[in-house]
Amino acid sequence: MNTKLSHPWVKLAFTIVACTMVLASVFYKNWRYQNRILVHDSIGYYNYLVVSFIYEDIGLDFVRHNKKLLKKRLWYWVGADGQKIFKYSLGVSLAEMPFFLIAHQLAIADGNVDEGFADIYRLSVLCSAIFYLLLGLFYLFKILKPYFEEKSIFWTIIILALGTNLINYVIREPGMSHVYSFCAIAAFIYYSLRYWESPNMKTLITISVIAGLIALVRPFNVIVLVLFPLLNLSSFKELKGRFTHLIHNPKRFLLAIALFILIFSPQLIYWKLVSGDWFVDSYVKNESFFFNDPKIIDGLFSYRKGWLLYTPLMILFFLGLFNKHSFVKRNRWLSIGFFLMSCYLIFSWWSWWYGGSFGARPLIDYYPLFAIFIAAFLNHLLNLNLWVRRSVYLIIILLIGLNLFQFYQFEKGLIHHAGMTKKSYWMVFGKLDKPKGLIKAFDYPDNQKAREGDR
Repeated sequence: MNTKLSHPWVKLAFTIVACTMVLASVFYKNWRYQNRILVHDSIGYYNYLVVSFIYEDIGLDFVRHNKKLLKKRLWYWVGADGQKIFKYSLGVSLAEMPFFLIAHQLAIADGNVDEGFADIYRLSVLCSAIFYLLLGLFYLFKILKPYFEEKSIFWTIIILALGTNLINYVIREPGMSHVYSFCAIAAFIYYSLRYWESPNMKTLITISVIAGLIALVRPFNVIVLVLFPLLNLSSFKELKGRFTHLIHNPKRFLLAIALFILIFSPQLIYWKLVSGDWFVDSYVKNESFFFNDPKIIDGLFSYRKGWLLYTPLMILFFLGLFNKHSFVKRNRWLSIGFFLMSCYLIFSWWSWWYGGSFGARPLIDYYPLFAIFIAAFLNHLLNLNLWVRRSVYLIIILLIGLNLFQFYQFEKGLIHHAGMTKKSYWMVFGKLDKPKGLIKAFDYPDNQKAREGDR
């Protein structure tokens, strides 16, 4: 089916999203500040580019000659034998690399490289995030187009881009992994659906490459690979047929696995070069999962970081699960199971609030899957009477406005990145200025106790 971007409503959605991202970038001007964009975890992802193209020393030997300057610009941990190893995987830096290289040439021409942290480099990270957001939304459009009306897709795109915490990881924290994972997982779902419509080697190779990139960007997200054989199933008989297909084509799938490993191999090679081992667990310092105590309720509803509190439009995902559309029926139980599994794993992490973030950021990666059900709900809405449609659209617009307003509050520090409480939430609700006593209303998490299981 033709999925070229030639549809007026979808064109309008992409125009609105692109213009909003550009205008928001200009409004906040985060690339102009040293303490924005390339900070905290974002530095850890970005560091691969700095050491590869500026210092040309992935072993970080240069650090001993420049410790003071680089103290806040390199995130690494020291191994048992003194090896300096980056904590995060290199997939984000790989995605940022084309934009980085352009920025690097411009910085050299301008004579202001600043160790890879000049304004132009931060701007390149911002441009990278906007690009991958739009690419991810394009793949989402390709997923939804065969099944839903164009107006439904329009609203789904607008909701995801402007009505969720995804916008924070494009404008304020573009160096984090989430927009890149969002894009890769959207592409993975699209090509997986396409493969089972017409199995062929070209599509399988594409899936393997994307799966490898998903693992490179955020290794945890290999859990999405369980979707591949199960997407869009209509019956147990069809499931049996798919596994029969896998068994009867062993060479094809062994090649796919080999290609996945090949795409992930830069990470393995990096670990081997800097540590001497093919695999390194960079989360070894008192960071672990507590599978016997998952904080699912807190992760979804708490004032500290509740997903549905800070991203209320994702309620549409749950409403869409009850839709009778055939595409929903074929993916309902898979998506429910995946949602429950991902929540269990994500909120079992010692820091279930995931440090400084706007809402429950790990769930952003799976928005392409959740969007299927949002689109289904909106598609059903088209069949209801005019006043119902207008009422729901008004609520959606108001909640998009709330999200953009709270994003502004988060940017300005009214919504704290980790210490929100019921009291502080309602103190700042609808306000542009910090009320008196706000700081005392925050409840900061105790990281040391959390690492020990007291969360």
